[in-house]
Amino acid sequence: MTEENKNKEKEYHEEEKEEVVEKRESFSEEKENNKNEGVNALALLSYLGILCLVPLLVKKDDKFVQFHAKQGLALLIAEFATMFIVMIPFLGWVIAPIAWIVWVVLSIIGILNVVNKKEKQIPLVGGLGSKFKI
Repeated sequence: MTEENKNKEKEYHEEEKEEVVEKRESFSEEKENNKNEGVNALALLSYLGILCLVPLLVKKDDKFVQFHAKQGLALLIAEFATMFIVMIPFLGWVIAPIAWIVWVVLSIIGILNVVNKKEKQIPLVGGLGSKFKI
């Protein structure tokens, strides 16, 4: 083999190695993205009523998921309180629909925080969520 052929073969093998390394890195990034999507899906459950208990019990080691699960639990408690307010004649009938709209808006704010990967307390009831020691 001539020197020129040896150099071409060496270059070819180096290019192959670089391609393999790039594929591994790409696969690793894809795997990490899939993992984050699963965490986000669990954190999203936090703002869907009683489903806030799922991430609270399943992902005890993930701070992001736990933060949002506690925020969702605080929101759930506020929603239950609204159910009792409805039972008050006249006053409850006026306050409850307004409160339900507020809880839906707060749920949407929480979901947006999850999608944007923020650990930001939701207004009104978010402070209660940070007090839970679960």
